[in-house]
Amino acid sequence: MEKRLQFILSAVLIALACLNGHGQDIFNVEGYYYEITSPTSTPPQVQVIGRDAGLGTEVTIPPTVNHDGTDYDVTAIRERAFSDDQLTRVTFTDTPGTPSKLTSIGDNAFAHNKLEEVTIPGSVDSIGNWAFTEN
Repeated sequence: MEKRLQFILSAVLIALACLNGHGQDIFNVEGYYYEITSPTSTPPQVQVIGRDAGLGTEVTIPPTVNHDGTDYDVTAIRERAFSDDQLTRVTFTDTPGTPSKLTSIGDNAFAHNKLEEVTIPGSVDSIGNWAFTEN
């Protein structure tokens, strides 16, 4: 039942983005949903907006993501992106020569989970209200 609710919430999130005219700006890579926030910057930028249900209790946020041959810097995590997701661990990965580009974590982004470990990259300069509440 819980996985079904997560799936429904993910579907609603994507549907709402499409209704707002942003559907063309959203893509999925390995079960994670990204929204293009700055298509004209070099390289273009995206924010993480959620993930598919059933991906486990750990989240890994990469510094960049490739979609249709274009590399995007992952610079933000949208509000409520991973709230109520039963997470125990969040990892922000660096690749050789590519440190984290993440600069902001939205309101309630990781609220209502079971986090045991989170290391926030030094590139983050903004953490929203209640981003890690009730963990």
